[in-house]
Amino acid sequence: MSTLCVVLSVVAAFSTHTFLLRARESATDFESSLAQFHKTEDMWPKGMKPFRAAILGASGNVGRSLVRQLDLLPACTSITLVNRREIDIEASDKVTQHTVDMDRLEDASLPLLQDTDVVFVTMGVGKPSKSTAEVLQRVDVELPTAFARAAKHAGVSHASLLTAVGADINAQPSRWTGTSAGGGLYNMHKGQVEHNFEQQNFESLGVFRPSTLVGNSNTPGFISRIAPSLDFLLPARFQSIHIDQLAGAMVADAIDNLSNDEKKSSTIFEGKSMFDRVKKA
Repeated sequence: MSTLCVVLSVVAAFSTHTFLLRARESATDFESSLAQFHKTEDMWPKGMKPFRAAILGASGNVGRSLVRQLDLLPACTSITLVNRREIDIEASDKVTQHTVDMDRLEDASLPLLQDTDVVFVTMGVGKPSKSTAEVLQRVDVELPTAFARAAKHAGVSHASLLTAVGADINAQPSRWTGTSAGGGLYNMHKGQVEHNFEQQNFESLGVFRPSTLVGNSNTPGFISRIAPSLDFLLPARFQSIHIDQLAGAMVADAIDNLSNDEKKSSTIFEGKSMFDRVKKA
């Protein structure tokens, strides 16, 4: 029994070490590619024009990555953050924070979104298993939907929405899974907010459904360390993705749509399609 424990410990240590090396290499490559893309105008999509962006959910992990990446992109001339409270974030002067009353989110956001080209919505309960059903519905469905309505009325052309793998408006809540991520109630709410965004009829809409988020403070450290090493065992839709890669894919998809006259009505990125989008970012 003790020999088995030793073997398992060695395997776990080796897997963790391998993951850390790969993660460090991937992060370095990603940062290098990102910086090169941002500073080299020749690499921008043909026909790319200056654009204005707004973010709901910038206090979260993916939201913060979006701010950083958009801030580095010269073509993005302004970034409006709509928050419940001011957040501590390093950014240039083109980033403006607005704290609003979430009970009046739609009305408060409408004037802030005038002349905005794209909105990114990454708002969601960070630890749903510790949330109530009422809070989960408000934060994951009602507030993002109110923001989407304001964006549509303000004339925003592209919306980018972050949900989760398994999103399904027809999912059935279960008392066993409660409000936990991946449970019936959680998946139903994610499907509902996707439906609500589709109903706004933006010129183009990108919906991103990741599974495990690496680099996310809400993902347990052990899972973040081991998940990438186990991806080869899982279907693509359940494989992990780094928050910076996800945010980069959201930005790239928005740019493609803003630069292309042939708008897509709605595109869901999940599994292979999401990782293909990452490779094109």
